[in-house]
Amino acid sequence: MRRETEKPDGQLSASQEKAIAALLSCPTVRDAAEQSGVGESTLWRWLQLPAFEQLYKQARAGLITGARSRLEASAAAAVETLRAICEDRSAPATARIAAARAILSHVMRGELAAEVLEPHKHLCNLCQQEFNCTSTNGCAPFEWATCQGCKGAKASDRAH
Repeated sequence: MRRETEKPDGQLSASQEKAIAALLSCPTVRDAAEQSGVGESTLWRWLQLPAFEQLYKQARAGLITGARSRLEASAAAAVETLRAICEDRSAPATARIAAARAILSHVMRGELAAEVLEPHKHLCNLCQQEFNCTSTNGCAPFEWATCQGCKGAKASDRAH
């Protein structure tokens, strides 16, 4: 029985790439294993491999970022719809109140989210290691950035 493990160059096999695609579209690891044609225990083992895990996290972060972008793009239209209902004197009072509550609720949640940024990780573009984000600029999880260790090494390299 052939076991696929991490390749020295960090590249994944076609089966592993197919498994990542399945993980992104299936609700469970069992379903993803079945869809991609590998054993569930194999898929669990692959998830422990650093290169596989890193590429899976990058792909998942990309999906989340894309979904967030699509939501943000339609937010203006949603707000306009709610505002129109609020201002429509011919709409039932219950609809106008519900729209007003929705607007206020989202405004309050947005302010709270801005105050308490979710901790997340990035991937260092130099050493390819995960590191905790210390930025408050609204960056996306698992974006490529430079970790503090590599920034310090780059600065000291320039000094010599």
